[in-house]
Amino acid sequence: MALVYAGHVYCARHIYDNVQRHLTDNGVAVKTRQHLLRLLQTCCETQAADTSAASDDAAHQLLEYARLHTPDQADYINKHVLPKVRNNKTVRCHC
Repeated sequence: MALVYAGHVYCARHIYDNVQRHLTDNGVAVKTRQHLLRLLQTCCETQAADTSAASDDAAHQLLEYARLHTPDQADYINKHVLPKVRNNKTVRCHC
């Protein structure tokens, strides 16, 4: 019997909740936070749909908005959030 590595998938809801908490704790304005979370949701949805162009565009929009409106959080999004979202696209079930 061959062992198959399934990989780790991050729950989109937990990613969303963690980002919401992080942005709130770091004093990001409500409207900016809400828009970032909408962009994050779109990013997660396009990753799940497996459309490379759309998922790349959604990730780019999220990061660009963060850079423009809350530059101190852009690094957090780039280093901690987007890798988890992108990981969900690369991990596949081999059942």
